[in-house]
Amino acid sequence: MKRLFLYVVVGLMLASLVLTGCKAKATPTPTPLPKPTDTPVPTAVPKIKAIVAMDATWPPFESVDEATKDIVGFDVDLMKAIAEKGGFEVEFVNVSWDPLLAGMAQCQYDAAISAMTITEERKKSFTFSEPYFCCRSNRYSSCRQYRYQE
Repeated sequence: MKRLFLYVVVGLMLASLVLTGCKAKATPTPTPLPKPTDTPVPTAVPKIKAIVAMDATWPPFESVDEATKDIVGFDVDLMKAIAEKGGFEVEFVNVSWDPLLAGMAQCQYDAAISAMTITEERKKSFTFSEPYFCCRSNRYSSCRQYRYQE
């Protein structure tokens, strides 16, 4: 349960960091106030749609289901949970690794989630969330600094 809470918190931080990075803020247009005799009409609030890039060649994080051609995996499930909690829609775009990084640098995508290792070089170009997965096979990185303290 504590891990689930951690995943949700990290996911919400990821969503807030990424979603504020590329989209320009819209200026609200003033609308006239309704007359007192008018019956208020409920209006639908449009949902925000985040375009999320991923290189779906890294199972179990993300891969293409051959039967349905849908992108599936841990990263997909995590981003869907973040979107549900955050009240926005998500559209996944499958791109290879180099175009994914270039597209993020040019703000073609609102976010990327693709089992990306956080490096000092990448930190210069991109804003990262707290790590949500740590691979101990990488001898050059350490996860101790990111451990959740209970």
